[in-house]
Amino acid sequence: MVFTAFIIMVVISYYFCSNIVRENIKSYGEKAVSLSVETINAYLNNYSSILDNLAFIIERLQESNANIERMQEEVSAWTEKMHLDNDMDENISFFGFINNKFIDGNNWIPASDFNPQSRPWYTGALTHNGEICFSEPYFDAKTGNYGLSLSKLVFNKNNDPFGVIGTDIFISDLENYVESMHFLGNGYGVLFDNQQRFAVHPNEEFIGKKIIEIDDGSGEFINISNRLSAGEELFAFRYSSYTDVDSVLFIKQLNIGWYLAIVLPQNVYYFDIQKMQIVMILAGFILAVLLCGVLSYMHAKVIRSKEESRIKSSFLANMSHEIRTPMNAIIGMSEFLQYENINNRQMNFVNDIHSSAKSLLTIINEILDLSKVEAGKLSLIPVHYDFYLFLDDIKSMLKYLTDNKGLGFKFDTPGHLPRYLYGDDIRLKQILTNICGNAVKFTGRGYVSLRTIALEETLLFEIQDTGRGISKNEMQTIFDPFEQFNVKQNRGLIGTGLGLSITKNYVEMMGGKIMIESELGKGSTFIVEIPIIKGNAQEINTEEKETKEQKMIAPQANILVVDDNDFNLKTIIALLSLFEINANAVSSGKEAIEKIKKEKFDIIFMDHMMPEMDGIETTNEIRKLGVKYNNLIIIALTANAIYGAREMFLSTGFNDYLTKPVEVYQLKNILVKWLPNEKITIIDQLAGEKKLSDSEMEFQKTLQRLFVKNNRDKYKEISAALAEGEIKKAHRLAHTLKSNAGQIGKNQLQTAASEIELYLMYGKNHVSKEQLRTLEIELDAVLDELSPLMAENPASIINNDILLNTASLKELLDKLEILLKSGNPECLEFADSLKTLPETNKLVKQVEDFEFDNAFLTLLDVKKRFNCV
Repeated sequence: MVFTAFIIMVVISYYFCSNIVRENIKSYGEKAVSLSVETINAYLNNYSSILDNLAFIIERLQESNANIERMQEEVSAWTEKMHLDNDMDENISFFGFINNKFIDGNNWIPASDFNPQSRPWYTGALTHNGEICFSEPYFDAKTGNYGLSLSKLVFNKNNDPFGVIGTDIFISDLENYVESMHFLGNGYGVLFDNQQRFAVHPNEEFIGKKIIEIDDGSGEFINISNRLSAGEELFAFRYSSYTDVDSVLFIKQLNIGWYLAIVLPQNVYYFDIQKMQIVMILAGFILAVLLCGVLSYMHAKVIRSKEESRIKSSFLANMSHEIRTPMNAIIGMSEFLQYENINNRQMNFVNDIHSSAKSLLTIINEILDLSKVEAGKLSLIPVHYDFYLFLDDIKSMLKYLTDNKGLGFKFDTPGHLPRYLYGDDIRLKQILTNICGNAVKFTGRGYVSLRTIALEETLLFEIQDTGRGISKNEMQTIFDPFEQFNVKQNRGLIGTGLGLSITKNYVEMMGGKIMIESELGKGSTFIVEIPIIKGNAQEINTEEKETKEQKMIAPQANILVVDDNDFNLKTIIALLSLFEINANAVSSGKEAIEKIKKEKFDIIFMDHMMPEMDGIETTNEIRKLGVKYNNLIIIALTANAIYGAREMFLSTGFNDYLTKPVEVYQLKNILVKWLPNEKITIIDQLAGEKKLSDSEMEFQKTLQRLFVKNNRDKYKEISAALAEGEIKKAHRLAHTLKSNAGQIGKNQLQTAASEIELYLMYGKNHVSKEQLRTLEIELDAVLDELSPLMAENPASIINNDILLNTASLKELLDKLEILLKSGNPECLEFADSLKTLPETNKLVKQVEDFEFDNAFLTLLDVKKRFNCV
């Protein structure tokens, strides 16, 4: 009986284990061919990316009316760079047929009968209407090599094609890779095109033939051809190869429609399964110690899990540093360039670089945030905050996104909302930003709406869009990490698939829940519910807002920057120069110690990861130099942004911690916090009692006169609008009055108008009689104060035109130019002043519509017209 049970157990175990081994080997084969396909796709995508960039440059040259010789120079330069960067065949070049003329990066001159318009690269590009075209294989006219071409139509500013740009890929380049492929140490690789013609095969007689043309008498090749034509990808498909050896076939399709195959003899493929009989017989004799084995395995797994966790933490720390270090240079330098006097075209490039770098940093942060969530080390930081201002920020963000994409925007807050809440407003903003951002991203036309409702104990956010919608199957995994639904249709939309996963975690950490309603093709609705916790207005921290509104300079500060990376040094020094600080720089810990011994510094910015002596070691050595060095301010400057990094630095001798990439406002906060007070000059840009130069005084008086003229009846206009139920008009008038009062530094009136504006938000009138009375009193007080100016120089305002002297007007326009360059919404504060200048309606409208790039160009024309260049 025991022997029979043993035999049955061995047979059953063999059956199940052999299937497991077979599936594992099949999975391994799938991964092997998939990895090879991804490698070739990456190789082809590299060519596509380079060609896309060159096409963009050619289109820009066409817009600037460059001649064909200039375009030839660009094509030659890109060809030379491609040879240097990619170590490719010197016969390969970029070429094109532009404005009915052929150009070639290698300066190849074709034969007289050469007709570019008949070549596959040209005809293929015409059929792809601006997309990259991969041609069918053909023989290159220049070299005679067998290969294929990538080509792309280029368009002028009227969106009319004016030529084709292309380059070649020789089959021999792909052949070297395919012939090197092996699976389980055996087998061979095969490559055939989208017409199922062999391009690479060990048997040269097959080259150029279609699969269906190979007749081995069994019909297996016909079966393979039919299945591929039906869109299948074959894995572990058994057939007889051209050598009459029973084999196993794996086939997967490339992005360009070609196919890659791996062929392996069956005896090699099933060798492990045949060994399973012997293994299972031997395994039967050790079943008595199975329990001990399982316990040992579980113990080892616990140890391995701890080790994997340690390795993961180390990996994340290194990854954070390695990625953030170059990101620090990119973001820092681009942010510095935004303050430089460069032309609009260059500023557009700088803005694109800065925006793209920020997007990449967001992806990095999402990955790190996910690791913190998984480790249970991400916590909420609740604060008291103004919920009305919070919603206003979200509304502005969403309106900006929808306007840029040409979508409609709806915002609704039915019922009463609490004014002050207690919670993590930063994480809540991230939740709504992720969902609203996705709604805009996946909506091609229609609208996106945000509805906010306060129930008895619950705050409900409803984000609705008219986008593509989500299927029921996709909704089951939409909150899983790295899941991106409908990848093929959404392949042009950038993302990690982490946003919604992190969003769900944040919502649940707040004690809430997130739900989704969607129908494919009809849009989606995300509903977020979180508990309401009332806040206290007196405990709202306004320090950060005040800091951002202040300009700080410290020309007398003595600062040392320590970093082994030259780009990082240049970046930090450039950012410090914005505060008129001329910083010192050294590239190693040893140099820093020698420098500190000879000179007294207010702050040391110390990089963490440096060769020979890292930042922690250097800091410890500095602290050992003597008592006076114990009080030296040393700030950790690092790309290590994982959980616990701050505590680690503070516990090892640093005074504070600044992460890369460094933001200007973060750097300013550090400087304000740690520099001696006597070396800091704070300029409150909203304060009315500033020390003004003579020209600024004259300019301020002109603005004050203008204020009196434009706002003497503003209280009556607001009251009349409220009486007639025109809430939006009253809201707009209050906003204008607030801006005008701030422009001339009348803070009490600005606050009173701001209160009116706030309580008229969202189309609801919550303004009290006391608030209106306060507004009337403050406005009358300002008008009484400024009325003598009207008698002093009544000719300064004629027909609503400001007669400024050239210096004052130039100062106004220069300030606006700086704000427009950086896309700073503060330029809206200049709108009312601009309205009083002649022929500036276009500029005012562009500013008020947030079209800062166009407004910048218009401003340049205005400056020329007023001789303020």
